[in-house]
Amino acid sequence: MSLDERSEPAAVVYSCVLDRAPLFMYQSLVWVRTLVDLAGRSPSQLVVHAVRGCDTNHLELLRSMGVTVTAIDPVSGGNGYANKLAQLGSPALGDAKYVVLCDCDIAFAGDISEHVRGEAMRGKVVDAGRPNVEEFARVLQLAGMPPDITPYRASHAHEDTDVDNWNGGLYVIPQPVFQSLIEEWPRWDRWMLRRAARFTDGKGMYSDQVALALATRSLGVKTEPLPTTLNFPTHVDYEGNDREEIEPVVLHYHDRLDDDGLLLTTGMTGVDIAITRVNRSIATMPAEARQAGLTAVRQWRSSQGQQPPRRRWLTQLYRRRSARLQ
Repeated sequence: MSLDERSEPAAVVYSCVLDRAPLFMYQSLVWVRTLVDLAGRSPSQLVVHAVRGCDTNHLELLRSMGVTVTAIDPVSGGNGYANKLAQLGSPALGDAKYVVLCDCDIAFAGDISEHVRGEAMRGKVVDAGRPNVEEFARVLQLAGMPPDITPYRASHAHEDTDVDNWNGGLYVIPQPVFQSLIEEWPRWDRWMLRRAARFTDGKGMYSDQVALALATRSLGVKTEPLPTTLNFPTHVDYEGNDREEIEPVVLHYHDRLDDDGLLLTTGMTGVDIAITRVNRSIATMPAEARQAGLTAVRQWRSSQGQQPPRRRWLTQLYRRRSARLQ
């Protein structure tokens, strides 16, 4: 897609929620940097919804990058994953033709504009098949809905789930659908949390994802699955996984960062080419932002009692491997 065929900046808004943990501070910088540098988005299209109590210096840093920063309250009575629902109803998102809701641990290796179109809401089916087909049908029955399942293979597990059971990393939402979800998605999330013990994890960990599927069903919203390349997890075990041909556009890396704040490679050529592209962008981030981000990562690891997942010598090994992929 050429530059002049892309949506006008005001037509599409990308949004994420920034929580208070230092790791999220660094992730928000990667999210902004890769959206602007590699996805070709204007900073004016980006909105960071910051949970109250986030570091004010970090919020000013984001604003200095041209990003809109707006305060939100955490979702009452939910878990941390449910804070993404606080974006619903945000005035910063109300005028866009399309809203792209993201987790902040997402890095863009390229432009996704060709997937931001039409009347359907889009998301990628979950990595693992949880809830599986039988469990999902039981959820629908408990919700008073017909247990009509469209089986769809989970992106990184040999198990089927329902086609509308999407990973929360990235959603593409037309504005009319976005408006309809403002009340309905939180309502079903509360419904899920009250019944957490009946479901597979017993904690409501996936409540917001399943609640979204219930909300779209109850509203009769048209939905379409996104390809795996639009929300590719880098944290799963790839041993024996025959996916060498995939070169993702959007990487969902969670906390898979080395001690220089670079995304860890997977050993899969196509995926690692995308990771190399992202890492080049991170490495050329303005010095002030990068240093602030690395400080935040190290603070987070210290607070969690964690050691970096790769030592310095493995970082050097990664760089040699990356050079071969360039």
